[in-house]
Amino acid sequence: FLFLVHFDVFILNEGRRKNDRFNWINNCFNKDKTALHLACANGPPAVVALLLERKCLPNLCDSENRTALMKAVECQEEACATLLLEHGADPNVRDASGNTALHHAVLCRNSSLAARLLSYDANIEARNEVSSANLLTKCL
Repeated sequence: FLFLVHFDVFILNEGRRKNDRFNWINNCFNKDKTALHLACANGPPAVVALLLERKCLPNLCDSENRTALMKAVECQEEACATLLLEHGADPNVRDASGNTALHHAVLCRNSSLAARLLSYDANIEARNEVSSANLLTKCL
């Protein structure tokens, strides 16, 4: 994995031509995940920052309609989640089960990530397909 991270950083920094208009950075790879999804799941914040700097789109969804923010929250990569939020990631996107990033933070019992999401206007009243109770009820 470290080799891939270093290779990706090299490609992003040095390996692309200045006038290359082909924007491969948002292409989907494994199970429709983008490079940003993969970086957020594995947690090198420097790679996430570099991808965002290179205009990686933070709200693209994978085959389960999950965003990179949801992957960062699921994997409890708080630094990556913060970077995504600072670059415009929408905390209220719903996955295929109706879960938002805040649902994932609550399911992982990560109160600091939940607080961070709420500070970026995550909807605490959001309901998923499974639960009739909103997140406020689950937090109490």
